[in-house]
Amino acid sequence: MPTMMQKAGCAQCGTARGCQKDPAACVKEARKATRCHSCEVLYINGKRCHEIGCPDAWKDATRLCKWCGQPFKPETKAQTCCDDDCAESYRL
Repeated sequence: MPTMMQKAGCAQCGTARGCQKDPAACVKEARKATRCHSCEVLYINGKRCHEIGCPDAWKDATRLCKWCGQPFKPETKAQTCCDDDCAESYRL
């Protein structure tokens, strides 16, 4: 008999048709895939949280472009604009 998670699809591993794994195993696999090499990542109420002072915490942040205002994921720690065109326009 399929579990409730199997009917709805697994939110942890992303399987659309329904996960055949134990839900607890999917949670463990999802957490393994989202490790940080600089700190011990915690999950508080399902949200990923780095330790205070982690040098890689910026990688999970979503920023707003200083030129166009669109949200983006930064590729470098000092990135302030979503792409090169916005960065060039912002600097002018």
